[in-house]
Amino acid sequence: MRLLSTMMLSSNFLFCLFLLVDYLYGKMLSARWKCRILKISLLLSIIPLAYIRTAIEAALFKLFPFSENIALTLDGHKQFIIVAPTEIQISVSLRYELAIFTVWLSIGIIVFCLRSSRYFLQKKTVLSSMQSVSTPEILKTVEQYRTSLKIRRSVRLYICPPEIPPFTIGVWSPVVVLPDNIELDKMELIIHHELCHIKNYDNLYKFIRPLAVGFYWFNPIFYLLDYYLEKTTELACDEEVIQTKPSATRKIYGSLILEMASSYKEDAGIYTSMFCSSKENRTHKDFKERITFIMKSKKSSPKHKIISTLLALFIVFCSSVPTFAYQTPKKYEVVEDNDELVHITPDETIIFNPIGATAPFSSEPILFDEQFTNSNGMTYDLQSDTITPKANCEHAYVPGSYTSHSKKSDGGCVVKYYNAKRCSKCGKLVKGSLTNTVTYQVCPH
Repeated sequence: MRLLSTMMLSSNFLFCLFLLVDYLYGKMLSARWKCRILKISLLLSIIPLAYIRTAIEAALFKLFPFSENIALTLDGHKQFIIVAPTEIQISVSLRYELAIFTVWLSIGIIVFCLRSSRYFLQKKTVLSSMQSVSTPEILKTVEQYRTSLKIRRSVRLYICPPEIPPFTIGVWSPVVVLPDNIELDKMELIIHHELCHIKNYDNLYKFIRPLAVGFYWFNPIFYLLDYYLEKTTELACDEEVIQTKPSATRKIYGSLILEMASSYKEDAGIYTSMFCSSKENRTHKDFKERITFIMKSKKSSPKHKIISTLLALFIVFCSSVPTFAYQTPKKYEVVEDNDELVHITPDETIIFNPIGATAPFSSEPILFDEQFTNSNGMTYDLQSDTITPKANCEHAYVPGSYTSHSKKSDGGCVVKYYNAKRCSKCGKLVKGSLTNTVTYQVCPH
């Protein structure tokens, strides 16, 4: 759960930092860099970077190994796993978190499988119900843009009915669905836009976005992130399409978006990157922002590109603070000749001491294998106690502690401390709860 919290915090921190920088210096960031930052924020919510850091640290440890003898204290309320040749002990608090995480992860996997099946069904429907494109001019245009955008994946083309907007479906074998009976110059703009989606792997993020929202359903920031990413993805493609286009072509491009938005009657699907999506244009403000961006956007100068890149990298770097603040689990090796597993109850604390070390807490000295120490510091040897407990005694109990010392076959020992009380008249001992357990590799008593 701590790892999931770190992932969520890293993602939210980057997104909130992006909103602040976008509000103050939004004009200095290009739409493409804004889209990249938001995609990184989305990935931070599902990629356990803290574990990746741990793997790097483990690799460095193999190259530069070191060892140290330290006193290890385990509290029964803390999260730990003790591994022995015969069995494994998992602390109670860790069991609860593992159970919650398992349920959480299972739901995420089920949702992903359901969405994947819907995606393949949707793609199969497109390929079976629509006609492939065979027009030489269109095929040539697609190949030209595919080469200029450095897209190595093959792209298939299909024709859709007039009521369906142009869209792209698929990640590794993308399919572009184009409108029928449209002028070649407008078709070229649509092709360029859709191939930008393919170049940027936008359909891959179409999978991740609903998963992140479903995984962190209780966090409203992810709903806002999903909205901003949907909007910025389209602006990033628009920016790449119009960056070298004259004003007249931009007007045609803006009019084409308006035409597509007002004519289609049904959505192409949740896993498609559409030329003009209903979600994107659900408010006049969103639609106006896109048209204004198309008409006023200017080609970035080299200086502006450098500033935009440095600012974006600075935002991403700052977001890594929560990841590096995460304390990864530590692994300790305790050498025991008898390989016995030490069981720790929730209310118990056990201390593993290195050779020659003493217990890192103050306690009464161990004088006898079984002893009682009262509140005044007096210690009694219970094994050689000559006082016989009496049933008819009117007990006068004195509070204190009971200590049990037992040696191990490997030369070490185990000392257990209990709350206790002892009758000052007949010596009857009433042992209470276990308060501490100390294991010594070499018995110092």
